Amino acid sequence: FNTLNAIYALAATEEAMQTTEAILKLSEIMRYPLNEGTKKKVSLQQEIEFLQDYIDLQKLRLNENYPIHFTVKGDAKAIKIAPFLLITFVENAFKYGISQQQTQAIDISISCTEKEVYFQCNNYIVKQKKVESHHLGLQNTKDRLELLYQNAYTLTNKMEGNRYVVELKIKV
Repeated sequence: FNTLNAIYALAATEEAMQTTEAILKLSEIMRYPLNEGTKKKVSLQQEIEFLQDYIDLQKLRLNENYPIHFTVKGDAKAIKIAPFLLITFVENAFKYGISQQQTQAIDISISCTEKEVYFQCNNYIVKQKKVESHHLGLQNTKDRLELLYQNAYTLTNKMEGNRYVVELKIKV
């Protein structure tokens, strides 16, 4: 973090505003696992803020014209979930759904009640050269869901036309 602060200071001196913003987002993304990663449960609001930092960093990389929609409904502060359950799906949407030749939307939504969290992420599947994937992130997330929530969740992932859709419901 001291090194990031030094780079931030250098970028600020050079008035590189996008770089300073990216460094701040990266710092928050790195700080979250240190502060919250060992906890069994965190507030859904904290997970949302973590996802928002990641999405904001990706938006800096792409540009503001790229259609990325992130919506949240419900009182996320009152809900507790295991940390890092949602990030894999969001990372995969950016890994497999971004094309510099055509801009297709990435849609991410979270809605919650006092009894359930509903997460949906969908993105266009980019036909590109082979992207190396070992499916470890997705498999680890599935394993964690089974271990932590057993019969209190449903996870579906499917192709709908040329879009990949992930839906996760967790009973809390």
